[in-house]
Amino acid sequence: MAIPTFIDKIFPKLNDWNLVDKSARRLYIYSEADQIVAARDPKAHLELAKEAGVEVTVLAESDTQHMQALVKDGERYWKAVEQLWVSAK
Repeated sequence: MAIPTFIDKIFPKLNDWNLVDKSARRLYIYSEADQIVAARDPKAHLELAKEAGVEVTVLAESDTQHMQALVKDGERYWKAVEQLWVSAK
């Protein structure tokens, strides 16, 4: 029996519209090379959010490890975050 991970526990709650405002825009940052969070997990999650009508932006990497998008290209990373913040005003 597999032990549920943090991702297994939190992802369903983030698409529970009784808990989260569906009108809140989202930024998903992930990498195909991430060995901690498989890219399939955020991809599946963001697709469910999009199907529910959530406005989604994606910053996808192909070769960075977990949480390394900032290190690889900080300007691109912070620009995506800033655009999300500005759009939320």
